[in-house]
Amino acid sequence: MPDMPDMPEEGGDAVEDIRIGDEEIDVKEIMSRIDRRISSRAGAPEYVEEPLEELDRKGRRVEKSEMFRGPMQELALSLQFARTYAEVTADYAIGSRRKVVGPLIALVKRVMRKLMRPYMEAVFQQQREFNRQLLQIVEQLNQLILRDRARSHPGQVNRLEFLERWGPDFDGSVEMLGEAASLFRGFSGLVELGAGRGEFLEAARRAGIEATGIEGDPDLAAACQERGLSVILADPLDYLEQAPPKSIPAVFARELGERGAAQDLHYALTLMAGRLEKGALAVFINRRPTSFFGAEAAFRDPTVMRLIHPETLVFLLKQAGFAGADFRPYPGGEEGKAQQAREAAAKALAELEKDAPGIGAAWEEFTAPALYLVEARR
Repeated sequence: MPDMPDMPEEGGDAVEDIRIGDEEIDVKEIMSRIDRRISSRAGAPEYVEEPLEELDRKGRRVEKSEMFRGPMQELALSLQFARTYAEVTADYAIGSRRKVVGPLIALVKRVMRKLMRPYMEAVFQQQREFNRQLLQIVEQLNQLILRDRARSHPGQVNRLEFLERWGPDFDGSVEMLGEAASLFRGFSGLVELGAGRGEFLEAARRAGIEATGIEGDPDLAAACQERGLSVILADPLDYLEQAPPKSIPAVFARELGERGAAQDLHYALTLMAGRLEKGALAVFINRRPTSFFGAEAAFRDPTVMRLIHPETLVFLLKQAGFAGADFRPYPGGEEGKAQQAREAAAKALAELEKDAPGIGAAWEEFTAPALYLVEARR
């Protein structure tokens, strides 16, 4: 290979221009020149030496702590496969691996294909039409599913941005959830459905409890991973659908049923009942719809679509197959202002009860804690 002249780079030192001509290729010489170029540019920022795994991690917003493929991904891959093989044809490569008689065998095959082509085309034409119609139906169903998902998306709101600006303080939420996390002592393999920013995962970690979060929002999942929390980027319903039966020992969820389609709540509880081990613990914390403080917090969140009454959630749990379920108010680490407001309302209720006996019960519910906790056993 002839020597190639050095080509100057704009704003930099002259580097060697590596070209491959038509003459005989000297692989060792090419690799030697590549090594010299890398060595000469080792100090440049674009040549920072890092393992490939680290570069790949920096290129992703969310680390894939576990390979997960949802139904929509499976459908997309299947459609791509179907498009490739939907066109059935008799035109395929003909050859033979035999050196001596190979050409003769290939010639015979070509002659036979030419003689049988009219009959083959008659059959293939029907198969091609069937494949085309079937592929068109699946394509239309895929578009309907995507459109339905887009319409049911909770307001296209960036939840991480909303929580960072208007949501509760992260550390305060972690402290508030400490009591709920302590219920899972003695359980391993705890799964949180809808991890959010990771407040419960952090509370579980501080309590010495191993937990994994399932979060479908890439930004929220990334926020969890940046805190060193274990999270899988997946829709909770997709995760439950693919989990083996009786494989989850414990589950926790907040604001269950408050977002998404109304029918998703009963479907999620039915899936949980089938995926939880016998005797597994399930704990849920939701906003209390009859509480002024719970309703106020819900109306502030643009992604919330509905509130679930605690008695309704208990009923649905039992209907889904849970052995038992009970609910109770959950003050947790209630913020100081809310606690002071509730105490002031309680004093006012005591005075009101003197003048109008019986009315205090309704007002007591109105000024109850913003949250309630449901504890259920499979």
